[in-house]
Amino acid sequence: MPLAEDVHPALAPGAAPSAGPRAPASSARHAAPGAARPVPPGYRWHVLGVTLMGTVMASLNGSMVLIALPSILRGAGVNPLAPASAGALLWMILGYMAAGAGLMAACGRISARIGRVRTYTAGFGAFTLGSAVLLFSAGPPGRAAALLVAGRLIQGFGAALLFANSAAILAGAFPARERAVALQLDRCALIGGSLGGLLLGGALAAADWRALFVAGLTLGLIGAGAAGVLLREGAPAPAPPVDAWGSAAFAAGLGGILLGLTALALPHRGAGLGWSNPAGGAALAAGALLLVALVWVERRARVPLFRLGLLRLRPVAAGNLAGFLGSLAGGGVPFLLVLWLEAVRLPLQGHAGPAVPFRAGLGLLPMLGGLLLGDVGGGWVVGPLGARALCTAGLGASALCLAGLALLPARVAYPAFAVVSAAAGGGMGLSAAANGAAITAAIPAELREAASGMAATIHNAASACSIALLFLIAVGRLALRLPAALA
Repeated sequence: MPLAEDVHPALAPGAAPSAGPRAPASSARHAAPGAARPVPPGYRWHVLGVTLMGTVMASLNGSMVLIALPSILRGAGVNPLAPASAGALLWMILGYMAAGAGLMAACGRISARIGRVRTYTAGFGAFTLGSAVLLFSAGPPGRAAALLVAGRLIQGFGAALLFANSAAILAGAFPARERAVALQLDRCALIGGSLGGLLLGGALAAADWRALFVAGLTLGLIGAGAAGVLLREGAPAPAPPVDAWGSAAFAAGLGGILLGLTALALPHRGAGLGWSNPAGGAALAAGALLLVALVWVERRARVPLFRLGLLRLRPVAAGNLAGFLGSLAGGGVPFLLVLWLEAVRLPLQGHAGPAVPFRAGLGLLPMLGGLLLGDVGGGWVVGPLGARALCTAGLGASALCLAGLALLPARVAYPAFAVVSAAAGGGMGLSAAANGAAITAAIPAELREAASGMAATIHNAASACSIALLFLIAVGRLALRLPAALA
């Protein structure tokens, strides 16, 4: 799913583990070398407040833009079906996810070397800059489309800096007995922000599309100020070197795959799809070659970005494969449902005007609510039921329900749609919880950080590819209906 899981692992690559021996809280631990400022009483609650703000801001923004996408495009003067700007529809969402998926692992390594608080604060700054670009993006269609995509890429980079460091900053501020609760609150903020963004985005879009980016700009400025004033840089600690070649190969390979799928989905020389576009095939081939080269690079790196040797363990390999396939199948479904709800279902029911995004947000709530319940409930029942059985049941249920969604008529009653979509989300959540438990149980504690980071990166990359792939599949069918709702 591109909202709740899309960009926030429990521990990003290079982040500190969520459990294990830690020095007691002290001013030396939280102050930069040579700093005279003592850590105030209750510092850990300052840290929790700032990190929750960053998590809510990034997840809120992701779902707000998703649900308000048609209003944003109309307001900026962009026709997503025009050859010069058709990619804006896809890359307004895909750019945000791709930047996070491609850069978060490298951001974790870089942050460990130059300071997590510094880079976390920079994440708020980058997010604010991206919001400002989006706020002033209206203009001629070609220029507006370019600014919309650029702003979302900048926001995605800011979100990568925030998510790559939030867990480590929390782990450093809280003692071991409270650390798990703090990290769980951060995850709840992530899912809560995604759910709330569906309704808030619809409400703001009904007023003015710029209000979405004013909200992001305001939260970014407040977050940057709060991080600069309240957070303290930790004492320097040994950090692994940055795997520059591995980071570059992964980001470029993922980018090539996504650009190739985009080119194939856009019209080319009068054809409805770009199957004859040589740029699409070339980008796909280049992306695939770079990802193959990544394996060669990582095997020779002194401290690789991805510990591929962990895949020799059968539970780790099976868990990552199941997670990849599940994310590839379901990661783009919310994006596709937004197009279906706002361009097909709601217009057929007689709904039009500025209230459509809010109604579409209500339509997506059951799926994301099911995802939340499946994720949380799966953590409770994975012990007695076993990870293999739970993952199989979750993926099977989500597959059947996704097939059910594909077969539902556009005029289906809302209760039936809500039940099927909630069950699909619940199955995805159950399988994600089971995969995480299986991977964690299969490896020693000192390697769980690397395994969690690799699984999260695979999941995020697969979710981004899912959006591009499902868009490619659906664009031909929706082409006749989109102009009335989006043009």
